[in-house]
Amino acid sequence: MKSLKYIWLTAIVLLSAGFASCDKDDEYFDDKYQGRKIVIEKVFLEDVESSVPDREVTFARLGQMIRLEGHGFMGMKKVYINGYETYFNRAYVSDNSMLVTLNTKTPITNADENVRNTIRLVKDRTETVYEFEVRAAFPTITSVSNTLPGAGQKVTVYGSSLHETYLVTLPGGIEVTDNIENDPDGEWYSFVMPSGVSQAGCITSDGANGKAQSPDFFNNRNCMILDFDGNGVHGFWGSSNKDENDNIKPGVSMIYDTDLVDDPLGTGYGKVCQLIPQRLLNEGGISSAKPRATEVWTTGNKHETEDWTRMTPFIPATTPLTEVALQFEVYVPNPWSLTGQIVITLVNNINFAG
Repeated sequence: MKSLKYIWLTAIVLLSAGFASCDKDDEYFDDKYQGRKIVIEKVFLEDVESSVPDREVTFARLGQMIRLEGHGFMGMKKVYINGYETYFNRAYVSDNSMLVTLNTKTPITNADENVRNTIRLVKDRTETVYEFEVRAAFPTITSVSNTLPGAGQKVTVYGSSLHETYLVTLPGGIEVTDNIENDPDGEWYSFVMPSGVSQAGCITSDGANGKAQSPDFFNNRNCMILDFDGNGVHGFWGSSNKDENDNIKPGVSMIYDTDLVDDPLGTGYGKVCQLIPQRLLNEGGISSAKPRATEVWTTGNKHETEDWTRMTPFIPATTPLTEVALQFEVYVPNPWSLTGQIVITLVNNINFAG
């Protein structure tokens, strides 16, 4: 064991000596470069997957590799991007160019204003600062809190890299620039729905990291199945569910037209279906053993609104199912701490016991 220990120590000493010898003979470390002026003339984005793998740019995003072009790069000791010390491999440094990858930990919006959007190159006796826009990763929209809002309602858009959103463009080219709230971490922004938005489509937003776009589901009522206000037909049945005076018997889960109420918050939704209607709440709520708390159906009687071929002008019949989504709104005015599930069936006459 003792001899083995000395063998390892000998190897380490020899390896360290090898590095020292390499450093001593490497021209990169020559003192003559430490005072030579550093000049950045252009910045190029290095992207092997692009049709133009080396193209001049005015900004770059975190995680991307850039090439600095100019002169005086030999002997470079430190690189700071937005004030963040950034690793670089001196093997990719010549006097006229060098490669640097923007570290994903580089601060963006929380970078000090004095160093934000700058590249600082440092040698022993000289340095330079080059103004260059640094952005986070491409902004994306993952969900929207309210896709069928009325005028005056708040809409929150969730995603990533949505920092400093300053412009929201709604279907029809209607722009929102006032009262946009931003999350400092870029995970959401919100705005108030303006009046006059009659078209359906996507939400497009402009922010510090560029443009983001949602799917075409915003304000889209083209393929409405049921909204309780004339789009689609609300179906209900079951004579055994009513007494001789046509009153709904206690505990019946079927939602009838008499269970619908006007939007209690006055936010412009019209008629709405309360998930647990007031008549059941008046009866003491829903038994934990009940398989179906409540149920809402369309007629299932071949009404014209249930012929879904009417939707083919908007969703071609050849569209793969993986590219089709069912959109619905559930409004929760207070924090919801309970559990449960919503089941959606697209099959008529299904034997669904719960």
